[in-house]
Amino acid sequence: FFWFGFVHCLHSMIPSSYKDLESVTETLDEVTEIEEITEAKKRRKSSHYQMEKFDPNKEKIAMWRKAAFGFGNFSRYTVIGIQAYFLNVFLLEVADIGTFWAGNILLVKQIYDGITDPLVGGISDSVNTRWGRRKPWIILASLPSGIFWILQWWTPGFIGSSLAGAVCYYLIILLIFSTMNTFVSVPYNAMVPDVAVDYDDRTAVVLFQEVFGLSAVIIFSYFQAEAVEFFPDEDNPQLVDYEKGYLVASLITVWAVVLPMLFAVAFVKEGEFHGKLPGVITWIKNFLTTLIKSLIFKEFALIVTVFVMCMVAVYLFVNNFVLYVKYVLQAESQTSYLMLVVQVTATLSIFFWAFLSKHIGKKLTFFVGCVLWIGGSIIIFFVNENDLKLFYVVCVVRALGSGVGYLIPLAMLPDIIELDRLVNKESREGILYSLMILIQKTGVGVAITASNYILGLSGYVSPDKETVSEEEDDYQPDSVLLSFRILMMIIPIICLIIALICMSFINVSKERLDELESTLGRDFSFKPKSMSGVVDARDEEFD
Repeated sequence: FFWFGFVHCLHSMIPSSYKDLESVTETLDEVTEIEEITEAKKRRKSSHYQMEKFDPNKEKIAMWRKAAFGFGNFSRYTVIGIQAYFLNVFLLEVADIGTFWAGNILLVKQIYDGITDPLVGGISDSVNTRWGRRKPWIILASLPSGIFWILQWWTPGFIGSSLAGAVCYYLIILLIFSTMNTFVSVPYNAMVPDVAVDYDDRTAVVLFQEVFGLSAVIIFSYFQAEAVEFFPDEDNPQLVDYEKGYLVASLITVWAVVLPMLFAVAFVKEGEFHGKLPGVITWIKNFLTTLIKSLIFKEFALIVTVFVMCMVAVYLFVNNFVLYVKYVLQAESQTSYLMLVVQVTATLSIFFWAFLSKHIGKKLTFFVGCVLWIGGSIIIFFVNENDLKLFYVVCVVRALGSGVGYLIPLAMLPDIIELDRLVNKESREGILYSLMILIQKTGVGVAITASNYILGLSGYVSPDKETVSEEEDDYQPDSVLLSFRILMMIIPIICLIIALICMSFINVSKERLDELESTLGRDFSFKPKSMSGVVDARDEEFD
């Protein structure tokens, strides 16, 4: 009886047919596939978006230290905000070097910035000291950065009326400041993996960075607009001493340029480096090879075009904003308030578009935002001197739409980097980010230069330093007023249409990424390829 029962139980456990056996096999295969995909996703979330491989033994730092590190972005955005609104105006109306030379200086500066960013990133990757790879550069470059920040807003008397002397002075000073500022900002960004251990940590750090950064733009763009018009001329109180205003403003804002960054790195510890440093030839070879491969990747080329077109639309508006308010609206006293409306609206809109993109998708969110952006730009063409209230409304609508230009391309870039990793089996996020910034800065530089050329050809008249006042310097020919409208409306709309077309051809989605991961299965043995060619010993241990 016992033997009969045992045989009966054994028989019941055996599949009744080969079909049942195949079914069991298929089920086991499905379970195995799901496990492989799950493991791949875990590895992607834990390590892919870091510049270095995830270390499971690394402890998280306190939230207040993350906030302190994020405060460093206050320095970066102070520079970005003030230069975007006021540097071109300063070169045109205070330094008085003319539209041609102002445009060329800004073009050289933008291209130089784009080139030095990846180079400095490679240097900070490749040079290791007893104090780390990042902090020494930040500390050493902060003080010179502050000194040359002041010098770029100074009008030295030794130049006199020499145009060549003024051009050489401002070009040299701006390039030196850009170099020092790059040695501060790039190593600072490269420290994020040392501060953020995992996916959630990175989200917290980036949130702190953006909050402090956008706060700096709001505070100091408003402050700068008020400060430059604060000082009356000593000989004639009815006139404004812009030279003194810009210099005094720089003496105040320099503290915001230098101190937050030093404060940020003082409370975080840089991770220890255990890798092997490459030679110069190896570094250049890896950089150029990865650069070429990145440029021919379709989705990356499209998202870069979208981002550049959006930034050109933004900078043409910002670059001519102060002059437009002064000459077209005849409302220079309202500049700071209008600027405040633009910055606050654009900042708040980013949170709105982020919320909307979670419900309707990134591409559709971009299309909706661009409709508002284009609509606000069209109205600018018809705003005249007596339409100040209407222009406030235009600023709100346009700034609300422009938020997608900041958010969506940068939000889609990690998806495209992931797509590149799955398709080409290489992780090269460092070069992709650097290349995107290089192309963006070059595009913006060309646009600003062309903007100044257009103003010069249309007959822009630089105000006399001795007679600068709201009553005496508010005149420009009608052709110049028309140029302001073209630069702030027609050209940005063309850029946005190009961006919309490129966005429609981008094919990246969560479903596509998951499908590629499923196809690749467990083939995740490839390692990230950085610009520097550095291979960390922990990479092999992790794999």
